[in-house]
Amino acid sequence: MSSQQSPEEDLLPKIKGAYRLLALFTEQGSNGLVDKVVIPQDSLRNLIDVLRPGAFESMTNINFAALDEVLLKPVGIYGSKSRIVEFLEEVNAIDTPTAKELLMPLPLNGVPPGPYLRTGIYLILDGLTQQREHSMDLDAGLVQPAFLLYWPEENTWDDDAVGDITRNRTTFMHYLGQLSNQLVALLSKEHADSIVWDGDAANIAEGEVPDSDESDDDLVFQFVVQKTVEQEESVKVHEGFEIPISSELLSTVDPDPQHAGELDVLLKPRVVLGDTRQALLVTEFIPQRRNPKKITAHISGMALQKKLTDNGNSIRLADDLRVEALEILIENGLENHFKSLCEDYKETKRREELMVQQEFQSLCAGAEEALASDTQRLEHHISNQLVQHLVNMYP
Repeated sequence: MSSQQSPEEDLLPKIKGAYRLLALFTEQGSNGLVDKVVIPQDSLRNLIDVLRPGAFESMTNINFAALDEVLLKPVGIYGSKSRIVEFLEEVNAIDTPTAKELLMPLPLNGVPPGPYLRTGIYLILDGLTQQREHSMDLDAGLVQPAFLLYWPEENTWDDDAVGDITRNRTTFMHYLGQLSNQLVALLSKEHADSIVWDGDAANIAEGEVPDSDESDDDLVFQFVVQKTVEQEESVKVHEGFEIPISSELLSTVDPDPQHAGELDVLLKPRVVLGDTRQALLVTEFIPQRRNPKKITAHISGMALQKKLTDNGNSIRLADDLRVEALEILIENGLENHFKSLCEDYKETKRREELMVQQEFQSLCAGAEEALASDTQRLEHHISNQLVQHLVNMYP
């Protein structure tokens, strides 16, 4: 079966409520044609959009938490193609023309003469109760009933099926069993008649020779493993050995005396185990240090408030910080970290401003008083000078 299939050749759109979960593709490999089981992305996206719209972004980005809210317990269906088609007609998933197209036999050349359904596993949402996909009660978290259908290859259930077909059958049946809540086999009359029942198996056990055309795979062999030599399991302890450690591998840094007891345990070399070799893990004590970094940049008021109100930042003010700069920091959130200090600063500033105002008022009052006294003396002096001038003019 070719790996390419146009939409016109695919019967999936003609099956109501059907979504392809796994599909069989045949590709050209280095040693010839190779069968591969893949997950069709488009069909999976359509299914997830029905169950939980928006949960599918890509094959690597699926919101599984949203899908967990949908309880889906599909019944696995497998068996003869004719019985599967009858089942699809019973659940109102296909019409009569589609049923005839599904039962169209595959020619000897392996090329389908018309539209066909690719071998794989399909999820069928029952059309009898789910007349419209978007009418499902997704809020209830339950989507039922649903069926998981395995559409087989030609001659899948024949005893003389080739190795590739039997391997594909085993693979899909494994997936069907893992994905289904329970399995139901639909057998046609031809397949039911070809089953070897218990009575036939008893005849074979009594010595009857089976037909020559029967496969050796139908025979059952019983094997018994006999106990050989009894061996006692025990543990033996041997004397160990010591490895001297060079003093060069030990940490030579003198730690803080306050934490010397705690660091002694951490600074001891440790053996790292391995499958083929061992290693020695040596710890070095590196005392803490500060790496100051000066950053000069223009910053807006909003950004400054964000930095000052962030409790994760530590703040240290410069000794030569100007008063104007300090007040800008206090107005933009510095008070959140140093509330008591900022209150003391404001109180000190208020007292100093009050003292300056009182001193200014006192100086102004003294100046006004001196001005009044000087004005009185000046008026008296001007009056005496005017009288003297008049006497000189008119003796």
